[in-house]
Amino acid sequence: MVAGTHVFAALAAAVSAGVTEPAALGVAAAGSLLPDLDCPGSLAGRFVPGSSLGRVGRLAAGALLGYLGWAKGDRVALACGVLLA
Repeated sequence: MVAGTHVFAALAAAVSAGVTEPAALGVAAAGSLLPDLDCPGSLAGRFVPGSSLGRVGRLAAGALLGYLGWAKGDRVALACGVLLA
């Protein structure tokens, strides 16, 4: 997928889950770019220096995002974290 389809899918999932807060939608959109963080040519990979996280880095980032979503009761962040991990 490319960045646009990642963002569209994340926003569609968030809206269908009842999320309407602009900040939460922004987090969902930004989080949707994380799976491609390890690709230097991706949108996220171009803006994050040293973004070749690899499998261990994606697991750690997903676990952190999932934990924060669980701790705050944010279903979108939790789902993004689980999918990333």
